[in-house]
Amino acid sequence: MTPDKGGDVYLAPTSTQTDQDVWLIDSGAFYHMKPHREWLCEYERREEVNVFLGDELTTKIVGRGRVRMILQDGRSSTLPCVLHITGLERNMIYVSKMSEAGVHTLFQKDMCNIVIGVMVLMKGSPIGTVYKLLGNVDLTGCNSIDVPEFNSN
Repeated sequence: MTPDKGGDVYLAPTSTQTDQDVWLIDSGAFYHMKPHREWLCEYERREEVNVFLGDELTTKIVGRGRVRMILQDGRSSTLPCVLHITGLERNMIYVSKMSEAGVHTLFQKDMCNIVIGVMVLMKGSPIGTVYKLLGNVDLTGCNSIDVPEFNSN
């Protein structure tokens, strides 16, 4: 069931402790997601949808937007369709969502590469049992104006 069409979403927790500005590259998440509204460009509010976390707690999806990032090598990138989920403790990049767009994720022992063709778009390094994105959120030029509720397409 998708949050765009209503219904409940279930998320599994991760036991790895991280800073709130770190993005985890997750092959098990259902969507790109984050708790910080102020990091989302072109923010679209939506009717709230329940999210059930793996620790039995419930929270809400309240909107979505894009996140602009400055990668470790200085390049800029945009992560589209990021869900704003209140109470979420970590930022998640959903591998399968990118795969639908032809972007592939290659996990290795000491590195994770997110590629399209032969071009490396993003890199991650291992922390515990997951990988963190090497880069930071870019708030420059990000509008803070809300746009109307998004459609299901």
